Amino acid sequence: ELSRVIAKVVESGEVYIDAQEVEVSLVGYDVTGPPVRVDNRIVFMADKDGKRLVVTEDGVELGEDYDDVDNPVGIGGKCAFVAKKGEKLLVATEDGRELGMEYSKVDSPVGVDGKIVYMAEEDGKWFIVTEDGREIGRDTEYDEIYPPMNVDGKIVYMAGKGGGRFIVTEDG
Repeated sequence: ELSRVIAKVVESGEVYIDAQEVEVSLVGYDVTGPPVRVDNRIVFMADKDGKRLVVTEDGVELGEDYDDVDNPVGIGGKCAFVAKKGEKLLVATEDGRELGMEYSKVDSPVGVDGKIVYMAEEDGKWFIVTEDGREIGRDTEYDEIYPPMNVDGKIVYMAGKGGGRFIVTEDG
């Protein structure tokens, strides 16, 4: 569980998560972010030959088709991450799916009931989008929103308007 991830990368290439030792080869990588657990695997962000990648504990490199990657998370047993492709930010998955290409920006992917949910921005307005393309909060007049959360299998997020803040559920 990510809530108790404790990681330490040492010169020998050992990664410790939740006091469980896992051997991960770091040869050829400049690790740029802490390891995270995706189900029973460990992934980490690293630079290699001038390119930022998400790398799995068994050496699979994800994101080689993108200009940059960030924020790897485990959702539904797969790794998802924010990726930059040209001027576009999108959510990419380890199985090759790209979500959010139609929006100006995306951020903060999370899992809700095993599905990807993320923030998207269009015309200066942020809202929530589900893996199947459902937009939540796009037609509201909120000044700001915060990353979505999974609360008992429901999408919940905080929004602000006129100096006040509200907790909003996917049902409104």
